[in-house]
Amino acid sequence: MVSWRQLPDRLAVTYENVEDWEQRYRISAQLELFFDGRIRMTWLGSTGVAAPWGIVGLSRGEGRPVLFEESDFTRFAPATLTVTTPNGGEVWQTGRVEAIMWMGETVVEPYVRIGLHDGASFLGWLTLRTENDGAWSYVVRSDMPAGANYRVRIQSYADPGVRDLSDLPFTIETAPLAVSSPARNAVWTAGAIETIAWTGDIVAVGPHVRVGLHEGAAFLGWLALRTDNDGAFNWLIPDTWTAGGEYRVRVQSYHDANVRAFSDGRFEVKAAPLALTAPRRGDVWSMGTIQTVQWRHAEGEAGAEVRLALHRDGGFLGWVNRRTDNDGVYCWLIPEDLEPGGGYRMRVQSYEDAAIRDFSPWFSIVSG
Repeated sequence: MVSWRQLPDRLAVTYENVEDWEQRYRISAQLELFFDGRIRMTWLGSTGVAAPWGIVGLSRGEGRPVLFEESDFTRFAPATLTVTTPNGGEVWQTGRVEAIMWMGETVVEPYVRIGLHDGASFLGWLTLRTENDGAWSYVVRSDMPAGANYRVRIQSYADPGVRDLSDLPFTIETAPLAVSSPARNAVWTAGAIETIAWTGDIVAVGPHVRVGLHEGAAFLGWLALRTDNDGAFNWLIPDTWTAGGEYRVRVQSYHDANVRAFSDGRFEVKAAPLALTAPRRGDVWSMGTIQTVQWRHAEGEAGAEVRLALHRDGGFLGWVNRRTDNDGVYCWLIPEDLEPGGGYRMRVQSYEDAAIRDFSPWFSIVSG
């Protein structure tokens, strides 16, 4: 079989179990045509009846060409992968970021898979596909059972026969700090209050923690520089938060930065279907004037029309407009019979789905 794959810097053509020109032997080899003009040939081995030689070259299918210079590729080892970390004796902790490292210089396939074993049992893939660049960071799941017989497997994405395991087992310990919320693949909404939850040993962690946020490999900043180590922190996600699916929470001891834990996997923050942006907190609007109520809306979620309502001190005063276009703006002539004072809030609500709504912060209405 002959197959090919175009890579960013070359075209790789693989010949598997191909007969030689004499139709006596079957060999496997790979030809790489680099875009800068270089050509590299790699011996991959023999299958079936083994050839007594290992010569790789180009011809028109008519045997060895004139002036062909032999090169014995059998002296090169077949494609290999070698796990270097963890390779025996390491101690990992749940909730921590641990490095998995390997060598695979002779592997042309640009991707690998990474799996985890506990003794003779294969627990599953940590990642089904990642670049064959020799390193991958793994956040150890907070619910991973403690044990001393773990091994990592690195395996070619294209050829399951090319793989390696840690030489000796390593240990996973239960950390004194573990994040339980947000869960892997959770979806949170901008503008909502979401609970970040954790368990933390009071002796090892201390009475206070910090709560931070990451997006991919980037640390975005602290959500709380210092909060009680009581297992929960309520985060009001700003309405303006950038939607994305690569977020991860970090909880860290306030007294010892080495005692930290991450949420098990990435979670998503999506834009709010409706988000009131005016009136703003502390605004003072006068009766008899025209004020602009403003909101943002996620495309297609809240529908084509909305309702607007007025609240005060938790009570519903009535509808400002029962049905208006969901275009993000409404000019409101403030009635002159309202009671002056604070505690007012505006509500925007989907006309089709009453559960899709948002409230403004507190604002005041005064006499004109």
